[in-house]
Amino acid sequence: LPTGLNIVYESVGGKLFETAIQNLALKGRLITIGSISGYQNSASFAPSASSINIPTVLLQKSATLRGFFLPHFAKFSHKYFAELSELQTHGKLKSGVDQDSLDLFSNNGLPDVFDAVEYLHQGKNIGKVVVKL
Repeated sequence: LPTGLNIVYESVGGKLFETAIQNLALKGRLITIGSISGYQNSASFAPSASSINIPTVLLQKSATLRGFFLPHFAKFSHKYFAELSELQTHGKLKSGVDQDSLDLFSNNGLPDVFDAVEYLHQGKNIGKVVVKL
């Protein structure tokens, strides 16, 4: 049976970030690329009373935490986007799409983008939010 998460790719932040850290396996790795939960409310960037002691948890698990800020890797984007597109085209990579967004944001084109971003920030989506242009 698994004894924790070996690799976590985390972009939500806040309580989900803390939960991921707490559930890392021995020698687990966590990659963080952002904190969508803090985009509208900066509270997720500030320590809370219930915050865990991240250095202690990482040390006790011999785990690692790595920040990955996408603009620092922009020079690689064209190459890897092409590779990901090829994998998706051949069915080797499948994206989860929020089915509700297909109905909600398919009538008005660009004006729907604002509402789609709000939908995303509110955490209502399960998968990628799609806006039909």
